[in-house]
Amino acid sequence: MVSKEAGSLRRFDPIAPRLGTWTEDTYRTGLVASVATTAVAAALGNAQNSSAVSDINRVSHLLKG
Repeated sequence: MVSKEAGSLRRFDPIAPRLGTWTEDTYRTGLVASVATTAVAAALGNAQNSSAVSDINRVSHLLKG
């Protein structure tokens, strides 16, 4: 989706519509790191326990206490 502001075309991001460059970079970096970590945890859990969800669930229990 594209929005038109002050005569220039800019890509519209519904999740982070008006964030600064630093904030956008931090948001995107965190998103990529989170997805990559989840994918690796799922792959290792599948290889070790034959269950991709077990290691992801284990991390959530560690975070919640």
